[in-house]
Amino acid sequence: DLERIRVLPTRANRQPAVAAYLEDEAGVFQAYGLMVLALDGEQVTSITGFAGYPELFPELGLPLVLAR
Repeated sequence: DLERIRVLPTRANRQPAVAAYLEDEAGVFQAYGLMVLALDGEQVTSITGFAGYPELFPELGLPLVLAR
């Protein structure tokens, strides 16, 4: 259910990325995973996902929980 996911733009290894937060049962959006985009010019050539790695968020300067 996409309504339970929030995303923030970020960068990882100098590449564009998206940080995903998943809503828990209490309605709090918790850090979930990252999607790192590989680009060729302006085209996305691949997406590498890191699901279930909230420990990466602080290393990228991202919060573990999104404020409402």
